[in-house]
Formats: sequence, structure tokens, C-alpha cells
Amino acid sequence: MNVLAIDPAYGRSKSASQTGLALFRDKKLTHYGYLSPAEVYTVRIKWLRRADQLVIEDQFFGGNPAVMKGLVEAKCLWTVAALDRGIPVAELSPAEWQRAVCRNWTFGKGSKKDPAAIEQFVRGRWSLTDRLTPDELSAIAMGTAWMDMVIP
Repeated sequence: MNVLAIDPAYGRSKSASQTGLALFRDKKLTHYGYLSPAEVYTVRIKWLRRADQLVIEDQFFGGNPAVMKGLVEAKCLWTVAALDRGIPVAELSPAEWQRAVCRNWTFGKGSKKDPAAIEQFVRGRWSLTDRLTPDELSAIAMGTAWMDMVIP
């Protein structure tokens, strides 16, 4: 099974964050990287052609409506394209995949993502040594957490 994990970014400007992606084939990490907002519009179909399953992060927007609007737009670009191609879509909340990755982490008011624990998990699990962006780390960790929860 080929699983494409996406940490969607919002906005179309060059200053917007990047969309992290990770592709897994038979529970092995085969590709990872990030896309600029402009690239998402042009190459998302290329990535979806490789996937049997799309795993995408559900929105967390911290109460900012502008961010929420952008995240919904970004998520819909991937979700609609996947569903049009018959690819099932699984949504994971940030709390779900971060809890699976950072075993002792609790999600609640005032809690924050633990980037160091996420990076340690990804590097330890996949023996990666190259420089990774936070978006790449999130996509790899989310895809790994989903596979660990769903695929025997």
C-alpha cells in the first residue's frame, strides 16, 4: 500500500509555510519533501498518482479565522483531488498523531507541539540524517503514526 501523508500549508504567498509531504510504500518511507504554495497547485496530482491512501492533517487554527480559511482551502485542494481519483482520505488531528509520536505528551489547553520529540522520533525511526523542515517532519511523523495505528 502506498500512503501519501500531507501536512497542508495555507496561503498562496511566498511567505506562507510549506506543505510537508511523505510517501510510504509498504510501510517504508520512500520520499519526503515539501512544496511551496505555488507548487501545490501544479504538482499535487503527480503525487496523488503514486498513492493508494491519503493521510492529511485536520485543521488546527488557534482561533484565527484567516488561518482557518487558508487551511480549509489547502486541505480541500488535496482532499477533493484524492476523492476524484477514488483515493481514500484519512484525517488525523494534530493531537492524534502527536500523541502517537510523543508517547508521554498530553494535549490540552496551553499544550504545544514538541518539535524536539517529533524530530527525535522521525530521525530514530527512519535513520534520517539530512536537514528536514518542520513541515517535512510533521508529514513523516503523521504518516508513520497513521500506519502504526491502522496497518498491521
